Amino acid sequence: MLKFLKRKFEKFQVQVFRKFIIKFYEIYMNLNRFRLKIVKIDGITYHLDLNELCDRNIYFLSYQDKYVHNSIIKLCKNGMVALDIGANIGAYTFIMAQLVGKKGQVIAFEPTSWAFSKLKKNMELNNFNNIILNRIALSNETKTEKRHFISSWLVKGGQNPFSKSDDIIQFITLDDYLLKNGILKVDFIKLDVDGFELKVLQGATKTLKECKPIIILETCIQSPNLRVEDIFYYLIDYGYVFYSIVNLKKINSFNKLINSIYNRSTLDVIASTEPLK
Repeated sequence: MLKFLKRKFEKFQVQVFRKFIIKFYEIYMNLNRFRLKIVKIDGITYHLDLNELCDRNIYFLSYQDKYVHNSIIKLCKNGMVALDIGANIGAYTFIMAQLVGKKGQVIAFEPTSWAFSKLKKNMELNNFNNIILNRIALSNETKTEKRHFISSWLVKGGQNPFSKSDDIIQFITLDDYLLKNGILKVDFIKLDVDGFELKVLQGATKTLKECKPIIILETCIQSPNLRVEDIFYYLIDYGYVFYSIVNLKKINSFNKLINSIYNRSTLDVIASTEPLK
């Protein structure tokens, strides 16, 4: 009995200590001088808020997502025109700019005022001359409307209330944007727009048909009305096949691919019309 009570007391001590450490850390991190950091990682300078999940990952891990990061490094090459659709604070924008070099170009799209202000600040901290920032949203039609967006998630869980905004957003199709700005080719796309991926692709029919860019996309279940497999069927019609973001190997089982999305809610995957090198 005494041993049992001792074990219980020790477990209680650990739990109390753990709660104390977590609370102390939250107070510590809420002090701006500890929470806000300007750091240089792999030649890129970032202004980071360590209360935010994306920023924290960059600060401690040097990347937002390991497999997306590694795939971009392998597939985004010198001289390419690369699009970062859903750029957020620029976790991949600046890496892509390094990779495409002076002969290439990165075009970043981020419609939310919160994330775009951070993206712009990070841009100002660096000396890239091959990046174009756009505070617009890509879709399957060109229009302007008020839209509610959330662009940041906290480390402790939940959405950052300061990132919630009802912004007047300019929507444009990718095909219209490229035509309007005289951009003749697209080689590489990173696409992560929280469930609006299909609409973006529907507005890029000419681009998919003529340029056939490599696409890294995050698919997610945004609403009951969205069939995630429609994204893949749409790309298949343009000659795309799919590759694992973990090892860049071709995914031969379409059903397995679809099931894995519904099991995990989200899935990063690579789409290409040519074998990956």
